Amino acid sequence: TGGGGGQGRNLNVPWTSDGLADSDYLAAFRLVLCPVLAQFSPDLLLLSAGFDAADGDAQGKMKVTAAGFAQMTQLLLSAVDCPVAAALEGGYNSRVTCECCEAVLRVLLGSSPPATSPTLLAPSVEPTLRSVLAHNAPHWSGLRYSEKAVQDFFAEAARVGSAPRVSKRQRTAPAFADEERANPRAAEQQKLAEKRAVREAARGAAEEERAESAAALARAEREVKAARRRCREAEEGLQAAEGRLAAAREAHALLERGAGGKEEEEEDDANGTTNPRGTVLWSSSVRCVPGRRCFAQFGVDDDELWFRATVLQVYRDDVGQWADVKYDDGDEERMKPIKRIKALEDSSSDEEEEAATAQGVQAQLSVSPLWVLDMFAPPARADAPGAAAEGGGGEAAGQRGGGAGRLGGAPRSLNEIYKLSNLNKRRGAGGGKKAAAGGGEGEWTRLGASAGTGLGQ
Repeated sequence: TGGGGGQGRNLNVPWTSDGLADSDYLAAFRLVLCPVLAQFSPDLLLLSAGFDAADGDAQGKMKVTAAGFAQMTQLLLSAVDCPVAAALEGGYNSRVTCECCEAVLRVLLGSSPPATSPTLLAPSVEPTLRSVLAHNAPHWSGLRYSEKAVQDFFAEAARVGSAPRVSKRQRTAPAFADEERANPRAAEQQKLAEKRAVREAARGAAEEERAESAAALARAEREVKAARRRCREAEEGLQAAEGRLAAAREAHALLERGAGGKEEEEEDDANGTTNPRGTVLWSSSVRCVPGRRCFAQFGVDDDELWFRATVLQVYRDDVGQWADVKYDDGDEERMKPIKRIKALEDSSSDEEEEAATAQGVQAQLSVSPLWVLDMFAPPARADAPGAAAEGGGGEAAGQRGGGAGRLGGAPRSLNEIYKLSNLNKRRGAGGGKKAAAGGGEGEWTRLGASAGTGLGQ
């Protein structure tokens, strides 16, 4: 019966013999279990639906039929007013377990249980039930029967379970299968059964209709709530969209008033770009010269990014053209093919082109023969000291004047210097000979080491 705070909360009916049938189990339910359930009034009833005691199960060694399990289920449903859940437990004969499980489910679904065949109680049932009542009556007032009530219960069970008495004539009279015994109340009982069935069917239909109506009402209420929520969300979204539209219009008006005609800012290509903007093709007017601003594709792969850079040096031969470039972040690359370099359109002004030409000439002068330097010298003057005294006027003027005399003359433009440098390349040999013959033109004179040093200073 439990211990401590749970004293009296455990209720067990321990059978002391095998072979108990439906009447024995139903007596325990009616006398002990159902009164306690009615007094306890549970909120939820969980049934451990084990069918070991079924007739035909060799493990349980009992003789409870499927109708007996259905009757016990009906007694439990009548004793409580709460939800009932049944969980399938034992059962070692699949056919018998299926029959018993079906009978219990039908009762749970509302069907009436089939009747059982009453039998006399087993000899061990009455002592067991009296012992259970004695142990649990102090804890449950519903089990406090009087002695007369208990005696009447077992007397009625013995009466119902006894075989009906048959007269001697009935025992000796033959019974035929096709013989129908007249029952004067048979028609009336049939009509009452039909009316009862009609009332039950109408009651069931009304309950189903009421349940469907309640479900439809709940579903409609949920739909209305969802629609209202969507309307609120749509209104909030509309307000937010209108706010964004107003802000966009205001920003557009500001741009129209204060930033009209302003050129679009260039794309931020400080971290490299795959499509360089503002570039032009190399041509006779757009030359690759030192100092030229450009876009260069870093590395050797075709999928590398393009970065802004400046041309440092240019190399040309019969095969192709290469250039050394310096990127804006300080990195440098040598001998880069011209196809991986694109000229910037905004660096093609006359001033930048002239500056690039000057850098090219200086780079060319640093590697050209000494006679190229002589193109900076002005023509020898007749009144210059020692000009007529020396036979080789050009060479003497070159030795006397050094670099300083030539730098004092009128400077030529950078484009003219570049053209003269190319012309001097074609006439280098003839110019040297002319200066050696004393022609007096110092600009074709091959300078010595001192002249070169003077120009550099």
